[in-house]
Amino acid sequence: MTRTIAGTLLTAQTATSRTPYIKMVFTSKDGLTTRDFSTNSSAYGNRIKFIDHVEEAYNEYAVVVLRNSDKLIPSIKGYWTEIGYGDTTATGNEYAGDGVNGGSRATPRLWVKSQQTISAGGQLYTLLELEGMWAQMGETLIRLGTIPLYKNLFTATTIYLIIQNIIETQLSWNLDAIGTQSDSIIDVLTPDFALNEGSFETAASI
Repeated sequence: MTRTIAGTLLTAQTATSRTPYIKMVFTSKDGLTTRDFSTNSSAYGNRIKFIDHVEEAYNEYAVVVLRNSDKLIPSIKGYWTEIGYGDTTATGNEYAGDGVNGGSRATPRLWVKSQQTISAGGQLYTLLELEGMWAQMGETLIRLGTIPLYKNLFTATTIYLIIQNIIETQLSWNLDAIGTQSDSIIDVLTPDFALNEGSFETAASI
């Protein structure tokens, strides 16, 4: 995904000295609760100790370590975040993909898979392991068709509608491709497509 940045952020990134800014707001599954662990968080302050964030073609994951000596960090397992990296600029805190100059999502969405408290150097930290969409799909077995084998044969369904079925019905996500899915292939071809013929398949493999 192409990320665009404002001229002010580019200036800050190329300056002799800079003040890094990280946007990291965690949102609950129902969208009703947020926990702000950005570097300028008014609720928690700057607790970020370490981030190891990897983006690959079909995988994304991260390990985040937060300072937690006061034990005020609540459980955020299952929450999601889209980490944004940037700097403090002349006009405020900015990050790549923050919507300035046409930018969109900062980084691919990550979900907190595990959370644990660790001790190092006499200090307490919260260790978060986050995984992305492809990891979640790789862990989700598809159950369509008749139980217990869940075999299913698509015969008169376009490739696009098969993908939509897996993403929206099985994963309860939204396929944000309205107006862009037509390429005269995936929205036209209706192949015989069998699921779970040999063994249970995952959403990622499908």
